[in-house]
Amino acid sequence: MNKVLTLIIPSYNMEAYLDRCLSSLIVDEGRMRLFEALVINDGSSDRTSEIGHAYEARYPDTFRVIDKPNGHYGSCVNRGLAEARGTYVKVLDADDRFAATFAGYLDFLQETRANLILTDSVITYPDDTEHARSSFPIPAQEVHPLDILLEKGIRVLGHVNITYRTDLFRKLEYRQTEGISYTDLEWSSIPVCGVSSVAYYPEILYRYQQGRDGQSVDIAYRKDHMWMENQVVLGLAGKYEALKGSIPPANAAQLRAIVTSFSEQVYFHYLLNYPKYLPQSDLAGFDRALNRASREIYDLCVEAKDVNVFGTFHFVRDYRKRGTRKHPAFLYYDLCRALGTLYKSIKR
Repeated sequence: MNKVLTLIIPSYNMEAYLDRCLSSLIVDEGRMRLFEALVINDGSSDRTSEIGHAYEARYPDTFRVIDKPNGHYGSCVNRGLAEARGTYVKVLDADDRFAATFAGYLDFLQETRANLILTDSVITYPDDTEHARSSFPIPAQEVHPLDILLEKGIRVLGHVNITYRTDLFRKLEYRQTEGISYTDLEWSSIPVCGVSSVAYYPEILYRYQQGRDGQSVDIAYRKDHMWMENQVVLGLAGKYEALKGSIPPANAAQLRAIVTSFSEQVYFHYLLNYPKYLPQSDLAGFDRALNRASREIYDLCVEAKDVNVFGTFHFVRDYRKRGTRKHPAFLYYDLCRALGTLYKSIKR
């Protein structure tokens, strides 16, 4: 029986989470035949492989463990793509899980012909509380052209929300960067170059775990590895310049919007989120390198994103005026944040 979906599950020392992840994929027998779950064991030293093989033994037509030497996240995705047999493909991180809507999602994939599928997600924490549902303002259950995303103000896509038709990757000869973190940004952008149609399944599918030690989104990890995110984003800016003249205008526009958003996020981390932890000299280097990689993306960052917390801050523009964070706008921002923290402590 043909598989409608391949799930790529990068797994490195995930024994504390992998059983929960894989158990969320257990549906009725008929639907179990519709998908394959590739557990890519990235040289783990714990029970990750053992847990994966237990599922493979129980459901040999669905689960498959691929044991390989450590090569980081991108190498797991590349290996999974090489092995994928499903019509569609999605990445599911081993510390995350799917919701009970998975069965309906499989049915939806059998019916649609779109080559990009959007699904909702929710952030969860170790106490199982839920925060920040991500959803999309587009008509559900229909197939739309790609340009509906920008028409509806959808500039950026998160890897937790997207499923692609597998043949896109072969046509694009896609290969994710190996050996560094934050390459999920490549997954959320480069394949858009081949997308012509979009469909939306308006249910929470992906339960995105945050709040565990060692996650790449935490400042404890990011402060030593932010250079990796910088490198990925600069690579995407260069990729945009290389591809923009050879892909349809709608695809170029969506790729430009995504890469601009990722670039803005780098400035946001250095200037507003974590200025005490991230060296400003690295931001200066990123700023120069982005200008070289894509002047178009560089210029779009200037006014494209404001931060409406304590006021409106054109933080990239204000930073570039002096090449430093020593600008009245940032001093005011820091003062307001300090007063906000003080107010919260008094209120408690």
